[in-house]
Amino acid sequence: MKRRSIPVLALFLALSAAAVLLLSRGAADKRRGLVFPPAAKAPGMVAMKGAYSKNGYSADLGLWFPRQGGRVSGLIEGACRGTVDGRYSREGGLSGQAVGSCRFLFADIHAQASIEGSVDPALETGVADFTATALGQTLRGTVRLSPAANR
Repeated sequence: MKRRSIPVLALFLALSAAAVLLLSRGAADKRRGLVFPPAAKAPGMVAMKGAYSKNGYSADLGLWFPRQGGRVSGLIEGACRGTVDGRYSREGGLSGQAVGSCRFLFADIHAQASIEGSVDPALETGVADFTATALGQTLRGTVRLSPAANR
């Protein structure tokens, strides 16, 4: 019985150490904040941001797009990192795809997501609903968007 308990204890300690590393990495990313590229600051562009958190993990979403509608670009930073590409219509529709990776234990796991949402006509608030998949698992969530102050 003692021989079986040693590998189980070692596995538990390794998983605990990995969880601490993951959580501390997410905290460091959160402190740094989302930094928008120069393209987001161009005249006629709108930058919006939001955050998602679940089970101690968090990620920030930053989107920028033309005020009159067109291509959406974006970044995801935090426990997962990636890029967003999509469309924004003047009527307020928002859609796109995100690709990136999430750190789990000592490996980067490929993840992707589809995004559907809307932005109010005054460009003050928005909602981005997402469906993300990684390793055959699906996660659905919502990110509330607001104007990005740190553009």
